[in-house]
Amino acid sequence: MKRYRDALGQSNTKFEPHHSSLEGWIAAIVLVEGIRRAGKEPTREKLIAALEGLRNFDVGDFLVDFSADKHTGST
Repeated sequence: MKRYRDALGQSNTKFEPHHSSLEGWIAAIVLVEGIRRAGKEPTREKLIAALEGLRNFDVGDFLVDFSADKHTGST
């Protein structure tokens, strides 16, 4: 939550913390990590493999866990 609130504070807009924007923020961090892990020349297949390889990925006191059979990430 601290990283999320810090990110909100650095924004030029005046968003109030909300569960919907928190979920979007977490999704953005996960996507960026997936792209990073997909390598210098990412493809759709590499991105999918990278995201499915995110096991217990710590977004900041919140774990996201994907696999080939689990695309939800968290419960």
